[in-house]
Amino acid sequence: MTGSGATIAILDSGVDHEHPMFAGRIVASACFSSTVGTDATSFCPAGAASDTTTADAGDDCPYTGDTETAVAGCGHGTHVAGIAAGSSFLDTGTGDTLIGVAPGASIVAVQVFSRFTNFCTGFGLPTPCALTYTSDQIAALDWIYTNRATLGVTTINMSLGGGRNYGYCNADARYTVINNLRTENIATVVASGNSGYVDSISAPACVEPAIAVGATNDSDVVASFSNSATILDLLAPGVAINSAEPTVNDTLPGRARSIQGTSMASPHVAGAFALLRAANPSATVQDIETALENTGVAVTEPLALVVKPRIRVNLAHAALDTAAPTIASITRQTPSTSPTNADSVIWRVTFSELVSNVDTSDFTITGTTGTVSSVTNPSGNAYDVTVSGGDMSGLNATVTLGFAGGQNITDIAGNALANTTPTGANDNTYVIDNAAPTLTAFARNTPAGEKTNADTLVFAISFNETVTNVSADDFTISGTTATG
Repeated sequence: MTGSGATIAILDSGVDHEHPMFAGRIVASACFSSTVGTDATSFCPAGAASDTTTADAGDDCPYTGDTETAVAGCGHGTHVAGIAAGSSFLDTGTGDTLIGVAPGASIVAVQVFSRFTNFCTGFGLPTPCALTYTSDQIAALDWIYTNRATLGVTTINMSLGGGRNYGYCNADARYTVINNLRTENIATVVASGNSGYVDSISAPACVEPAIAVGATNDSDVVASFSNSATILDLLAPGVAINSAEPTVNDTLPGRARSIQGTSMASPHVAGAFALLRAANPSATVQDIETALENTGVAVTEPLALVVKPRIRVNLAHAALDTAAPTIASITRQTPSTSPTNADSVIWRVTFSELVSNVDTSDFTITGTTGTVSSVTNPSGNAYDVTVSGGDMSGLNATVTLGFAGGQNITDIAGNALANTTPTGANDNTYVIDNAAPTLTAFARNTPAGEKTNADTLVFAISFNETVTNVSADDFTISGTTATG
């Protein structure tokens, strides 16, 4: 599973469009960023309040190393996007190869922050800093909802928020659009906040239709900074997460850095939703949320003893996937044609999805004393089955590939292959022909009589089977200087 076919919207400080982790997968870019008096200035192109048409409207804001003055908090969205949907990237600083949860998913980059020159110290940030207005978040969510058919968004990540809420905050101004999105089967995944509360979480994570996410470390311990409460939905890794760091002045190479927070946990869940939706297109937001909750590792917050599940995507997929795999096709691979006098033959068996437990014992062969000598997996759902040995070198018969009655092939979720009849092409036979052709007739054709004064003679020659490479060079003529 890669998430291919799913789309994740990142509502944040923007996403670096030039970072190689996102190459070719940012399918839309938008900005909703207010200018308010002397407090805040828009990050949108030309200082506009919103921009949904400029190609890089949702690019990340000025970051450390850029020619433009860096703004504290910028780069956050790029890091978040790398966790949710970054493709494979070598971090030359650590030597680690990084990859996001759903590296095949498309990305919608949405900038919802503004450049603040006031209030930064209250958030523990230097001035200037990037902060976000609720109104800009609503405008972005409304845009996604209105354009849902065109954008194809399946999951929204919001690694942002604030305040302290002991219960659901359905009076929050963001409730209506988040609820509308969920009704349209679009999940809004939100970070729970980093104040270390054990009985409350931030907004909009507290909005009931949202998916509220807290953070754990690698030992499945709730992070000390992670807000917890009974209304929290899921937990995911959020400590020391290495992910994308913006390029300098939009110039390669890409960079990476390690940071922590529930902001890092939330995109793990957003990516998981994308993976599971792509693999199970009919699954609803509730289906996926329930699967993640029921299959997660139970983790207890040590102070309030709140128990919540840390996600396990593979088990959630198994819970959602109840469809048995099928055989898409069986085709002749080497040689690609039949009849043949080859001493070994290879069929390609392609399944409808990724499968496991495929080996030589899963197949049968009839018409020869040869055996299934190897089974290889050249790529994805395809397996090459080789038959050789026995009487193959001198055989004159039809050889047929089949499936053993005791085959134990399953998909990744554990569903067994039950129907072994291909839904597509079924070229499961080779005609093995090692007998030489024979001449069955050599007769006068034109003229038919033995004596003639014709200037041209035509003979009819017949073989016992179809032959090839028959030309004038294969014959001799005697008694005349004429040629064939």
